[in-house]
This record gives sequence, structure tokens and C-alpha cells, in this order.
Amino acid sequence: MSESYLLGRLRKRLGLSGLSVLAMASGPCGGCPPDIQPYDECVLLENLLRWREQALSWTFNEEGFLVCAENGQEGDIAGAGGVGGLMSGPTCTAYADSGDEVYWGDLEYIQGAAEAWDPLLGCPSPGQYRTLQILNSGDDYPFEAGSLSAIEGDPGHCCYHATGGPAHCPGGRPFLVLGRARVACVEASSAKGRSLEEAIGHAWLRDAQSEHASIAAFARLSLQLMHLGAPLHLVVESQQASLDEARHTEFCLEQSTSYLGPLPELRRIDMRDALSELSLRELLVSNIIEGCIGETLAAARARAQSIVTKDEGLARSLRKLSVDEERHAALAWKILGWLLEVGCSDFYEVAKATFVAHAPRSALGTEASEESTNRMHAGGRLSPSESLACDRDTWENTILPLAMEMFMGSSIAA
Repeated sequence: MSESYLLGRLRKRLGLSGLSVLAMASGPCGGCPPDIQPYDECVLLENLLRWREQALSWTFNEEGFLVCAENGQEGDIAGAGGVGGLMSGPTCTAYADSGDEVYWGDLEYIQGAAEAWDPLLGCPSPGQYRTLQILNSGDDYPFEAGSLSAIEGDPGHCCYHATGGPAHCPGGRPFLVLGRARVACVEASSAKGRSLEEAIGHAWLRDAQSEHASIAAFARLSLQLMHLGAPLHLVVESQQASLDEARHTEFCLEQSTSYLGPLPELRRIDMRDALSELSLRELLVSNIIEGCIGETLAAARARAQSIVTKDEGLARSLRKLSVDEERHAALAWKILGWLLEVGCSDFYEVAKATFVAHAPRSALGTEASEESTNRMHAGGRLSPSESLACDRDTWENTILPLAMEMFMGSSIAA
């Protein structure tokens, strides 16, 4: 397939994917099905100590209000169902937005878990860390204790790898190493929001992490292509794509800052083992996952986000981003064509199996209220249900047809 043909097909089909979101009565395209992308997060040890100290100071009065020991103020822990419960003081905020009542038994449990962590022995265990995160961000912390594992971090930090949790989905080409998506860590104390606007800011922050990781993904792709003797024009396009992702990172950070204040610091990305997989076969698999699927989905999401927002400046930026992602997706499909041409006889079967294994899951997204959806749209975001619908539509109407055409009419749907 020629570049102009691929771009034409992608833009026509992705435009339809974006428009399909408008036919739904819910929110933004910018996520992926749950249980797919692992996630790493780090917290300053001093923040964990502060959360522990605050939790141990909690008590309730006779009327069911949470009392802050350090200032005597009270917060209505019954909340207001979702966003905007009554809150006062940092210690009182943990459950105010959860919409759930907190009983004495809960207090005894969480204080007991906090007390069980001995800071003199180092970082908390994954289970203790999860409890402290619940104390900090409420019951909406998504990871189960069994899905968390401690990982190495910088001095003064406690870091954990989580699987089976939230849709932490790449905004561009994911940087996969040994099957795990790697991004620069962001302080978890700055990565949790209690209002919808803060949640929108953190969604942009996660996109910034993903776009930032895409710089590394394309840099590695350039090295892989050169190592394997790919045509020079593919290497040049890969290098150019890396620079595009740097601009995307800056854009997402700007959006995040408009909601969260000063720019959060993107920490280093672990590069260990990042270049251990250099064969044609490994590139075939990673290019399908990261590029043919990842970049095509990213282009569709950005296009859909540009459609739902009424902010014309934001819509223009998102349209430009989607055009870049379409070009990156076309590059991935061209690389796939080259690999099928020069690779082994079983590459077609390997490619088909890879597409099938990474089809979007048939999961239902969380429904958002009309008011919340409108606020998300204003921030250039899609609701979870819209995100899942966008992914499924893009798979069925863009990725699958292009793959079947690439395989000369053979079916990969079975």
C-alpha cells in the first residue's frame, strides 16, 4: 500500500470513528479497555508518612462528621454523590467525594492498617500502600492489593507496579519492554484528583506521560529499523515521529497545567532491556501492537476528542495531533508491509495471531451523567463509555479491514 493510499483510507475511516461518538449520549474517547496496560507509580516517602499520621488522627463526632485533629474542622463524609461533597482541611477530604458513608468499622480497619506499617523498616508493603492511597484519594483507588508489587525507585521514593487496574492508555505509540508499558513516573501525591476538573487534569497528565514515552518508543524503532536494514525513508519517518511526540507531550502538559497548576515533573523512564528484542519477528509483533493498533486507536481518539469539544482552539490542536497520529499509524502499516515482504514464511500467521490477541475487550465503560459528560467534553476529554465505543468502532471499521487487506483478503476475525 502506498503512503497516500494508507493516509486516505485512515483519514476517511478514522473520521467516521470520531463521528460515531457523537451518536452516543455519553462522554470522551481517550482511554482503552481495562486490564490491558500495566502502570507504575511512585510516591515520596515523606508523603506516605504524612498520610499515615493524618489517618491516625481521625475521629468521628456523635453526628457522624469526620473531625480533623489538627484543626478541629469537620467534613460531611456522606458526601454529595460523586463530585463536590463538603470538605474542610486535608485530613477530612479522603472520603468526602466518594459518595459512600464511612462507619466506625472502616475507621478502625484503615487506622489499623496504617499503624501496621513501620516506617523504620522502609517502604510499606503493597497492601499497606494501597490502604494509604485509599486514605489519600478515597475508595476510588482502582488497584487491588494483589495486583501491586514493589519495584525499585529513586532514593526517598516508594514505587509500585500495578496490573489489572485503570485504563492507563497510551496517547501515542506505547513504549513496551518485556510486555509492559513504561512511562516516566509522576508523584502519586500529585496524581490524584477529587473534583471532576482535577480528574480531567490528571487524564491530560497521563496522556503526557504516554506521549513522553512515545518519544522513547520511536527512538527505539529507529534503531531497530537501522539494525534490520529497513529502507531509509522508514527510519526518517520514525525520527520525525519522535519529534512529533515531544510536541504532543508539551501540549498535554499545558492542558494538565490549566487544571492542576504548576507543571508536574516527569521522572526518568527505565531503559533496561529496552533494546534486547531486535529480530525481525520481535519487530513484527511490537509494531502491530504499538503502531498498527496503538497509533491507529490514538488517532481515532484524538479525532473524536476534537469533535466533542466546543473550545475551537483546543479542537484545532486536537485535530493537528490526530493528523500526526494518522501519519504515525500509516508508518506502522508501511513497516508491517515491509516486514511481511522480507520476513519468514510464517510471518503472516504470526501477524494474524497478534492482531487477534490484542483486539479491544468487550467491556462496558462507566456511564457519566450529562453534566459530567459536558464538562469532560469542554476539557477535550471523552467519557469511559465513549472511549470504549471509539476503540471498538476503530477496530471494526479501520484496523480489521486494513489488516485483512494487508493479508490479501484472508480473514483474521475468527
